[in-house]
Amino acid sequence: MIGAATRPPARPLGARRIVAAVAVVAVAVLLVGSATTPARAQSPTEGPLPVPFDISAGFQASLAPEIPPPGANDPNCRPTSERPRPVVLVHPTFTTQALAWQAGAPVLNNAGYCVHTFTFGNVTGFPAMPIQGLGDIRASGLVLQEVVDRALAETGADAVDLVGHSQGGGILADYYLTVLGPAVYGSLEHSTPALIQQVVDSPLAAEVYPRGPEGIPGVRMYSIVSQFDQIVTPFVRQFYSGDVTNIELQAGCAEDLSEHVATLYSERVWLHVLNALAPAEARPVPCFHVAPYAPWVR
Repeated sequence: MIGAATRPPARPLGARRIVAAVAVVAVAVLLVGSATTPARAQSPTEGPLPVPFDISAGFQASLAPEIPPPGANDPNCRPTSERPRPVVLVHPTFTTQALAWQAGAPVLNNAGYCVHTFTFGNVTGFPAMPIQGLGDIRASGLVLQEVVDRALAETGADAVDLVGHSQGGGILADYYLTVLGPAVYGSLEHSTPALIQQVVDSPLAAEVYPRGPEGIPGVRMYSIVSQFDQIVTPFVRQFYSGDVTNIELQAGCAEDLSEHVATLYSERVWLHVLNALAPAEARPVPCFHVAPYAPWVR
């Protein structure tokens, strides 16, 4: 999901968000040099930062969740006229910035974007916990708000683009953009509240989606979805009504067998994200085989 949040961050207007979803969104690593703006590569997948379209890169990095992925969180990065908005990546449930964005962050950095990542939803007292995104979504929304504030302050930009996957591209981002308020729902919510809050009929889901998923005024939204998503079912629940661009990965490309997990590291998904971030530079996304759970397998 991509969205853009503008000041004041408490109720962002004029925001733009891309939901690369599959479960809603997909989609997104060391900083190179000290230049104020990342170098723009002719092909983001072949730029100065290597791009591992392989989730094993995320698993290898997951033991250090506090370390941003390559290309993210450069305090010297400044937007340009071509890339005026920084991009904030919002990870899915059970993951962290390190596990989720080893492909997405370098792709966007190679394309010239200032990329910001963070980790939220830690329900343990262990900062290095490799499994996060499980905490109260309302609290995580406040963390997202702080990250957006910081990205705007650091870069001097007036808006950011949000790119998230699953929880990060769905209910969390939508909550941040539309609501912000308190919650309680059953005993499981006390330990891993985000799991319960994403259930279709949860109080939070009813609060965020009173009329079902729909476009948000002032926010340009994209939802990139896979028909083989086994987590958000039926997959059409990820389509938004209203003025939203819904993209089904299998439309015109039956060879794309990506499901919920594979979309996080799918090259095709990230090409769609790049098109959504810069529509004037959009290029046709080629069709090629994407294996379920293993998007790097051709």
